[in-house]
Amino acid sequence: SWQNAKNLSELETLLNSKGWPKISQVGSLAASAAFFVLQHSNAGAQEKYIEMFGLACLNNEANCQHYALMFDRMRMNQNKPQRYGTHAYLDPSKGSTNELYPLEDETRVDEWRKEIGLEPLKEYLDRTGIKK
Repeated sequence: SWQNAKNLSELETLLNSKGWPKISQVGSLAASAAFFVLQHSNAGAQEKYIEMFGLACLNNEANCQHYALMFDRMRMNQNKPQRYGTHAYLDPSKGSTNELYPLEDETRVDEWRKEIGLEPLKEYLDRTGIKK
């Protein structure tokens, strides 16, 4: 946890001074590093930088699939339903180890997934064995 905190501190310094790292400037591997640090940080940091990350995606300067993962993780950390259907969880009451975390709007999830470059939810669930 101390390493995650150190990484987050260094990333926040970078984000606050230079903005989200752009693929065109640092390459996709380095740009993805910001996602990985935030994905494993706290809900407050995710909430603080999700808009910056989203704007980079709209400009094709960040990985939109990573954005979907972080957006859904942030929503889960807020005890809210996820939008893109990227996360599963353990539901002890059902005895299932791979249950889809609740969705914000089941009727729009495939529309949102398509916008961000993700396969339809049913294909994802079939491929991964996650139960709806």
